[in-house]
Amino acid sequence: MEEVKPYSKHPNLRTLEATWKMNWQEYIHSNSNILVGKPVVKGTRLSVEFLLGLFAAGWTETQVLESYPGLTSEGLRAVFAFAADCMRDLSFYAISPREDNEVSGE
Repeated sequence: MEEVKPYSKHPNLRTLEATWKMNWQEYIHSNSNILVGKPVVKGTRLSVEFLLGLFAAGWTETQVLESYPGLTSEGLRAVFAFAADCMRDLSFYAISPREDNEVSGE
C-alpha cells in the first residue's frame, strides 16, 4: 500500500488546487437585507456559517441536500470553496498553553 502524504507535502498541490477551484462568486453573495449581510447561497437564506455548522455537527451532504431542496450540490460545493478562499487570506498562529507557574515575560 502506498503511503499517503500530508496535503501540504503533496507533489502536485498546484494541479490539485486548479482541479477543485471553482468560481464560488456565482453561488455565494452577501446582501445587507438578507441575514444582516452574512454570506449566503444565492436564492436561499442559508448562510455559509449555518451550512458549515451542519457539517461540523456531523450531517452528510445527502442529509443537507434532502433537508434543503433549494440548495444544489454546486451551491454546497461553493460554500466550501468560499470558506477555503477565506482561510487562505487569514494568518493563524499556534499558541501553546501557559503553565500555571509561568510568569509573563520570562
